[in-house]
Amino acid sequence: MIGEVHNKFKESLKISLALIKVERQYKDPPSDIKDQNIILGLRGGALILMVASFENFIKELFDFQLQKLNKHNPPISFYKLDTKFQE
Repeated sequence: MIGEVHNKFKESLKISLALIKVERQYKDPPSDIKDQNIILGLRGGALILMVASFENFIKELFDFQLQKLNKHNPPISFYKLDTKFQE
């Protein structure tokens, strides 16, 4: 499961990298004002995709870990607890 989540994260980052490759074809700073809007759009799009990909990766990873915790029910020996917790 973790491998699947990680692979999805890497795949979504490839889209951001593709946008960055296109952005690198333009001069920095741009020579034309029209290019400036294109560059800002490509950079912004790449950034949003990276952040959203990371957010989804963390969310799915936490969900997976929480599922593992919910499945594991350790036995509780009530007689070993302090008396104030046994009630």
